[in-house]
Amino acid sequence: MQLQPHNSTPNSLHEGVAFLCLAFGVLAGPMLSNAAHAQEVDFPSSAVVLIIDASGSMWEELDGGYKIRMAQGALKNVVSELSDDTHIGLIAYGHRRQRDCSDIQTLVPLSSINRAALNREIDALNPVGRTPITASIRKAIDMLAEHDGPASVVLVSDGLETCGGDPCQLVRDTRARGVNVVMHVVGFGVGEVDTSQLECTAQAGGGQYISASDAEELAAALRTTVEEPPFVGGWLSITATRDGELMDVGINVTPSGGGEEAGRGRTYTSPKTNPRVFPLPAGVYDVRVGAVGVEGDAHQTLEGIEILNGETVEHIVDFSVGELAVGVTRNGVVSRSGLRVYIAGTTTEIAASVTYASASSNPYVFTLTAGTYDVLVRPGEVSGAESELLRGISVEPG
Repeated sequence: MQLQPHNSTPNSLHEGVAFLCLAFGVLAGPMLSNAAHAQEVDFPSSAVVLIIDASGSMWEELDGGYKIRMAQGALKNVVSELSDDTHIGLIAYGHRRQRDCSDIQTLVPLSSINRAALNREIDALNPVGRTPITASIRKAIDMLAEHDGPASVVLVSDGLETCGGDPCQLVRDTRARGVNVVMHVVGFGVGEVDTSQLECTAQAGGGQYISASDAEELAAALRTTVEEPPFVGGWLSITATRDGELMDVGINVTPSGGGEEAGRGRTYTSPKTNPRVFPLPAGVYDVRVGAVGVEGDAHQTLEGIEILNGETVEHIVDFSVGELAVGVTRNGVVSRSGLRVYIAGTTTEIAASVTYASASSNPYVFTLTAGTYDVLVRPGEVSGAESELLRGISVEPG
C-alpha cells in the first residue's frame, strides 16, 4: 500500500485503499507477517479485505433467523460471484473467546481467491465474543501495507465498538499520515442504536455507510461495496443546523430524473458527521433532508445539484425555529378550541393542540421550523360553530 499525501478535498481517498470490514463479531489469532506475505503473493491492481463480525450478538434473531446464519449465506453468495482474478483476505473477530478484545484472527491471508477456503472459514464462525472494531481495522491496514494498488475494506457490523477503541479516529489518523483509505461500512440489523460511530468511520474513509435489515439487503450491500471499482467522482457536503447549532437530520440522495438511491445517512449533532459528506459519481442529484425530532415542516429538498469529478459541493440546510401563537376568544373571554397546524396548501398535519379557557394556554404557542403554515381552529364551546382555516401564516426564524 503506497503512502501518498492526500489532497485537501474532503474525503478524497479514492486513489488508495478501501477497507472492507464485515463486523459480525470478534476474532483473534496470529497473522502472517506482511513482508513474508508480500514475497508469496503477486498482488494485482486491486484487492479486498473482509472483516467479519462474529461477536456474541450475532446469535440474535432477525426476521425469523439468526444474524450469523444470514451473514454466512450472504457472504458465501457474494464470494461465489467474485471474478477469478479477485485477490481477497478474510479477517474475523469474536468467534473464539468471550470477553477477549484481542480475539482477532486472519482466517484467509490476502491472496488469489480460494472459494473453498473462504467458505470453510465462513461456515466455521461461532459468535461468542466482543466487538473490537478498531483493532480489526488496524489489522486490515497492516495486511494491505505491501499492496501497491487500490484495495477495499468493508466493515459489516451488527453493533458498535465494545473494546474502548475509536474506529473513526483511527481512519482519520491513518489518512493524516498520508495513507489514502476508502472504507465502507455496512450496519447489519443494528436496530435503533445510534450508528454515528459507524457512519463516521465510513465518512472518514471516504466510503459509504449502508444499513441492512435482512439477508437480502446485506447481500446487496456486500455486492455494492466488494465489487465497487476505485472511486471516481466528487463529493456532496451537507451541513444541518438549527438556531445556530448542529442538528440531526436524515439525508437521501437520488439522481435527478429517477434512479437508484445514490447515498443515505444522518448528520447527527457531532462535527465528525455534520457536515455529512457523500462520495458520488459525477452527475446531477436531488437531495431530500428530513429533520429528526422537530415540530413543523421537517423536510427540505435540494434539486439539481451538479457533482463534478474532483470537486466538493457544499450546502447548509437550516431548520431554525420561530413561534406561532394562536389565541381564541368568545365574547372577549378566552375560549377552548382545537388547533391543527398544516404545511400551507396541504393536508399534512405537523402539530396539534388545544387552547383551553385559561390564560396559561391561550394563546397557545407552537414552536415550529421556519416556513408557511395553515391553522385550522375548531371551536369547542359553541354548538354548531364552524371551523375556521387561517391560511398562509409565515413563521420566521427566531
